[in-house]
Amino acid sequence: MFFLAPDASGEQRGFAASELEGHSEVFRCGPFPNFERGDDKAATTTLALVLLPAALAIALLLRPIARQLRRVEHAAKAIAAGDLTARVDEQQVGAAAKPLAQAFNHMASRTETMLRTQRELLQAVSHELRTPLARIHFAIDLIRSAPDDRHREERLHSLENASEELDDLVGELLRYVRLESDEDRFDVESLGLIPIVEQLLEKHAQVHPTISFEIGQRPSDQVTVQADRAGFERALGNLIANAARFAERQVVIHILENEDSITIDIDDDGPGIPAGDRQRVFEPFVRLEDSGHGVGLGLALVRRIVSKHGGSVAVQDSPLGGSRLQTGWPRRK
Repeated sequence: MFFLAPDASGEQRGFAASELEGHSEVFRCGPFPNFERGDDKAATTTLALVLLPAALAIALLLRPIARQLRRVEHAAKAIAAGDLTARVDEQQVGAAAKPLAQAFNHMASRTETMLRTQRELLQAVSHELRTPLARIHFAIDLIRSAPDDRHREERLHSLENASEELDDLVGELLRYVRLESDEDRFDVESLGLIPIVEQLLEKHAQVHPTISFEIGQRPSDQVTVQADRAGFERALGNLIANAARFAERQVVIHILENEDSITIDIDDDGPGIPAGDRQRVFEPFVRLEDSGHGVGLGLALVRRIVSKHGGSVAVQDSPLGGSRLQTGWPRRK
């Protein structure tokens, strides 16, 4: 509609306005120049004929955008109410609002991941820290009551072990948090595979002198893998450590060279992992009942590292009678 209203100086001027559907707001444009008194009626008619269709067209153009923005609004309100899984359906928004929907969903996913990680850490820390702290308190009491220097030294050694366990726990927790929150940035490069595997096997052979470590099937010494060095060494080291922890006498690594990927199988002759637990062992803070080792983050870190490289990890039966931990790594960027 077209109407007259006083402007900032108090003079009557012409304005055009149209209500936006579904909103309390009004689209208004003006003021327009005054015409001579004799031409007021003609000017008013002319302006109405020109501006009202324009206002209606603008309102019609804004209507679908407003509807799409309301979908973002509903998702934001759902998240604010505690539903962290709420997302904007990107298939239901037009091209104009799709970048906003994608950015909103990415933000919501990051927020959900960070909050979930914090909850998991709070639950795990309250449980996992109790054991080494209790051992530290117990060792302190024993040191106070030690009858001689020899007993005191033994109890000091126990105290050192407990403090090292506590330090390892905190380190694993921090590494897991950084990976879950994408704070760690991977520097992917071409790595010589065989030297890294040999170095890791030598390191773990010193820790587990009763276990035989060897490379079974292997490609040429020049085979490479595309990976971040620190992440690759940590993932492979965690897998070897896990195999050595449960092996009775033997850990064997097989390396298979495919066209676009490298498959690394780590076999042990231990008790194996039950089929019903083979997915669960990759969840954070999960330990099998008979393991009695670690804080349950080693394989969770492996899965996260491998996933960030675009690879895969799975548990299978080993020909040695225990478990086979199989990972796939890309050969090309």
